[in-house]
Formats: sequence, C-alpha cells, structure tokens
Amino acid sequence: RLFHVFTEQGKLTGDARIMTDEGQVVGFNWVNGLDRSLAGRQNPQVTMKHQLLYHTALSFAESPFLPGIFLSVDRSQIVLSDLKTNVIELFRSSARPQSVTCAAFSPTRPSVFLVGKENGEIEVWALLDKSHECLFTQSVASAKVVSISFGVGHNDKQFLAVGCGDGSLMIYKVPDFMSKPSQDEAEMMKQFIEQQRNFVNQTEERFKIRAAEAKKSTQEVAGTKTEGEEKETEEEDIDNEKVDVELVNFEKEYARIVKEFEEMEKRNAE
Repeated sequence: RLFHVFTEQGKLTGDARIMTDEGQVVGFNWVNGLDRSLAGRQNPQVTMKHQLLYHTALSFAESPFLPGIFLSVDRSQIVLSDLKTNVIELFRSSARPQSVTCAAFSPTRPSVFLVGKENGEIEVWALLDKSHECLFTQSVASAKVVSISFGVGHNDKQFLAVGCGDGSLMIYKVPDFMSKPSQDEAEMMKQFIEQQRNFVNQTEERFKIRAAEAKKSTQEVAGTKTEGEEKETEEEDIDNEKVDVELVNFEKEYARIVKEFEEMEKRNAE
C-alpha cells in the first residue's frame, strides 16, 4: 500500500520498507540479497516483517531529521517506530473516537508532526513538550481531512495545505512556534529517541527474565510434585508390603485354628 526507499547523501542504498494494506511493515534490500541477479532483485529476500498496525495503513513517512524513524497511522492509532535495522516500536497512541485520516512530519521542527482527522480537525504533536498526547487540536475544515502537506512561501513563511473530503483545498499559514525549531531541538530529539530505544530494550529484557523465572519456577514445582509423587508411591509400596505380610500371618493363624478345631472334633467323636 505504501512504501519508502532509504537514501544516503541522496543516493539509493537498496533498502526499502513497505507498509502492506493489512498493516504489516516489510523490509528488504534488492542489492545485498542472496541472489543479485535480475530475478533475485525482482524477488528480494525479506529481512523483516512485523505487524505494526491493525487497520488499513493511511500514512507511512520517514522523519526528515532522524533516518529510519517512521510515522505510521491507521484510523485509530499513531505509531512512531525505528525501522532502520529491525522493528522497534517507540510510541503508540491510545485509540480515539474520531478516526485518523493522514499524518505528516514538520519539515523544519524535528519533534513536531501533524495528524488529520475525519471530523475536520488537525492534531498538533510536539514530542518534546508532550510525548503521550497531542499538544493541541485545531479545527481546519467542515469536511474530513484527506491529506496534509507543508510548503514554503515568500520570506520563508511556512504554509500548510489541507485537502478535504468535499473536494476543497484549504491553505493555512503555519505559526512561528510550529515552524521555527528551538535551540538544539534536533539533538534533543535524538536523545529522546535513544531514551525510548533503551526503555523498549530494557522492557524486553525484563520480560525475558520474568519468562525465564516463571519457566524455572514451573519446572521446580513440577520437580517437587514428581518427588512427592515418588515418595508417596514408595510409602504406598511399603504399606502394601506390610498389608501382605499381615495377611499371610493372618491366613497362617486361621489355618492353625481350623486345624486345632478339626482335631478337637475328631477326639470328641472317638
């Protein structure tokens, strides 16, 4: 459905990322695959596949400041992820009542992106100000927002073009606080992404440790149960042996009493 090719200094690297209609992100490289023939490049080896979205993908864009950082949206959620070498989900928004329709990174502020909505509103996100929710929401159209795109006019003024579901085009001047980056914003955004990566990695490690501990605990419980069952079996065997001995002794005693009774009757008869 949507695709992106990586470049370094304006040159293609062969790396590509595709977002399928079902919300899967797929990665491959048509240059460095196992088969470099024409057929191999037409059918490259898939290096990553991950279910990133759960509805139809609507936007899939790479940050203009942070290579490999992608903004993906479906109708209910916004996902920020690192797709450079593998899939690292850095942020996922909560579901919302109004469907999302599109999204775009700011071309001048590394921490800002915009999200269009079905009710004609635009959400403005600034991750360094609020990382868990949008900074504010602005109504820009009476119909649903279909597409949004940034542009630069005279005197380096930034504009936002908004395509609407009723066929109209709205053009807005972007306020300076949304278009002019703060000091060291790019570096601060890099640090934010690195913190998110570390948090995700630490969380995964904790889950692995807990899973290993849970498995070990289950095995210990199973081992203890087995030992207990073996002990119970041994005790049952001993008890059974005792019963067998007592039964033999009882049978011997009963046979002796019967014999004595028969002898007594025989003497009485004589």
